[in-house]
Amino acid sequence: MARRTGIGRNSISDYINGKYEAKQDNIFLMANVLEVNEAWLMGMDSPMTRESHESTFLNDLDPKQIELIDIFQNLDTSKKDDVLDFAKYKMHEQNKENFTIAAHSDDPNKRISQKEFIELNRYLDEADKKFDGK
Repeated sequence: MARRTGIGRNSISDYINGKYEAKQDNIFLMANVLEVNEAWLMGMDSPMTRESHESTFLNDLDPKQIELIDIFQNLDTSKKDDVLDFAKYKMHEQNKENFTIAAHSDDPNKRISQKEFIELNRYLDEADKKFDGK
């Protein structure tokens, strides 16, 4: 359960033994792994089985994704904003690594002048700035 939900073993034990009540997000994670209704898991008078429309997307996540969700849920709001900003930056960086500009000439013997070279570099610098959103 701990591995599949990203919730610590001690926390799960505390929930089971009634020492602490699980937060809603952890109840959601555990209900998804157990494939039971969240309300039933919280002890409410509800059917144990999940409704067919309820999400089971967590079953498709790998352990790193689950760990990331667990860490994110335990951060305060400003830290969550920092994590989102960092993730967006890393995604932009990754997309930029995959950004390619190709230049070619129909004449394989063509040599460009120093002026053409400088203009080409200026163009590439401008394209890079536009890509970066500057």
